[in-house]
Amino acid sequence: MSKCKNFIILGTLIMLFVSSNLFGLQFELDEFRRLRADFKAEMEPITDMDMNYCSVLKVEIDKPVDISIKQKVYRKERIDEDEYYFYVSSREDEITFSAAHYVPFTMDVKNELKIGTTYYVKLNTIKDVDVTINVVPKDASIMVNGLKWEKSQGRLIPGEYVIFLMKDGYEEIIDTVSVIEDNVVFHYKMVEETITHTPVVETQEVQIQDEENPFKTQFNDYIIQVTGVEYTQNTLVINFQITNLKPERELSIMKHSKAYDTAGNEYGPQTIEFANKTKNRNLTHTLVQNIPIKASLIFKNIDATVEGLTLLKIAFWDQVNNHFEVSFKNIAVTIR
Repeated sequence: MSKCKNFIILGTLIMLFVSSNLFGLQFELDEFRRLRADFKAEMEPITDMDMNYCSVLKVEIDKPVDISIKQKVYRKERIDEDEYYFYVSSREDEITFSAAHYVPFTMDVKNELKIGTTYYVKLNTIKDVDVTINVVPKDASIMVNGLKWEKSQGRLIPGEYVIFLMKDGYEEIIDTVSVIEDNVVFHYKMVEETITHTPVVETQEVQIQDEENPFKTQFNDYIIQVTGVEYTQNTLVINFQITNLKPERELSIMKHSKAYDTAGNEYGPQTIEFANKTKNRNLTHTLVQNIPIKASLIFKNIDATVEGLTLLKIAFWDQVNNHFEVSFKNIAVTIR
């Protein structure tokens, strides 16, 4: 797998939701509907704290599991080893089911529950399986959907995962794999890293910002414009926008972007915002042609007031151009 492709998939990996919920037993919703022929809620009415008649959930599971509900339950009845009645408020927007050794499962019921009405909920269980990831060299770091594995063996529920392997001196490996219901083993051999030169944009001379002379440059068919720099409460925020001049493509804003103030201090961003996403690492977004997209670099825990920037380097990566930087000089800072 090429280095370029690695970085693209890495951007996808970074945007994935990272959670320990990937490990362990899980529920999935098989069916949810109103039971018109079940009059449990009407025959045995119970009111909630607002004196509204409760809704009743008739919950069936595909195997015997002692299940509970996170929200307030006004009565719980076990019909069978795999079937329950739960009386809940009809005003709930969501219902969360939980059980020992299972990841909590939340069902959206906003505007669905009616007073004095019974609903049927069918839940299926998904069992995790053994997964082994063998890597040469053996001391390489293994991450699965953003979670680090301390050992080469682990357990996952069936589904699709991104495996990220890294070790100093070796090419990173990023692979998307499918885990099925049987135990599975993956084998990888890492290749020693080769040194390549990174193309860098020459620093562009930009004057103090005003409406007639904005901090704006065009490179690699992107227009990058700094729209404002603010310092407040030990935090420096650099706002800019990016316009893609080519057909739809992915662009990553890199964490190793830098800002230098008038006192000679160097700062690296703790947080990157790009469109509607926020990360504390490299951040990738798909840009539509000719549509400006807002972005920000956020620098935190700055002890001294930043009155101006002598140099700003914004680092990017895309599939065609690899790494490149756009630089701006002598930027005024608004202090609030």
